[in-house]
Amino acid sequence: MNWSVLLPLGASEDPLAWMESSASSPLALGRSLMRRYGGSLQVVGYGKEESPVILQWVWASGIRDVWHLTTADLMAPEPMVEALLPIYQNRDSTVILAASSRDVVPGLLAASLGWTLVPEVRAVSVGVDERVMVRQGRRGGWQADLRLGPPLVLLLDCRFFEPLYLTVRQRQQALVEKVVINRRMVRVEARERVMRPYRRLAVKGASSSARDARTRLGALLQTPSEPSKRAKRVEGTTDEAVRAILEFLVQQGLI
Repeated sequence: MNWSVLLPLGASEDPLAWMESSASSPLALGRSLMRRYGGSLQVVGYGKEESPVILQWVWASGIRDVWHLTTADLMAPEPMVEALLPIYQNRDSTVILAASSRDVVPGLLAASLGWTLVPEVRAVSVGVDERVMVRQGRRGGWQADLRLGPPLVLLLDCRFFEPLYLTVRQRQQALVEKVVINRRMVRVEARERVMRPYRRLAVKGASSSARDARTRLGALLQTPSEPSKRAKRVEGTTDEAVRAILEFLVQQGLI
């Protein structure tokens, strides 16, 4: 099993405050999973920061496969997804860990790769059959236990995970030790990309409300109706439409 952590990097972040906050939870979880179940751990930082101190903390934590990706268009997620695709293509035994946030890059990456995307993850473990055991939070206080095979993209609810912890010596070494980071500046030409559908999830112990929702959805699909007055028409490329849908779902608390 190969583990990978996606870390968005912001130039205004205080590195020490970041390490002690829940934003570092994906890195702490990835390190714990690698130690417990084996495999490799890769950390990919992406964003506009030219010399991110956060990646120095990553190096100090003992991780040596560290990447820093930037693109010419630093504000758009689509070029960043294009830059991430070569790293994860043809890696079917990989599980990506990322924090649940307003960042749409992990969701777009999962759609581009055709990997299973699981939001609101509260616990992660690996079974004897090499299947990933995921506990997913649901609305109304419900939880679902899933057994999934890689490749996966897991969006963590960081409230349920511990942040990264480094000793005082590790923090001191991070500031003086030579850090070897794979840096890549990618210039991607804008083009249409076919978005692959997410894989269907087999939900164990689905609640009656979830079954009712599927029934209502089936009825809506079979019975065409007039467009709602609140309907919003999205025009643009496929990536722009997917980004708008993801932002709407996040606002509604659906993912």
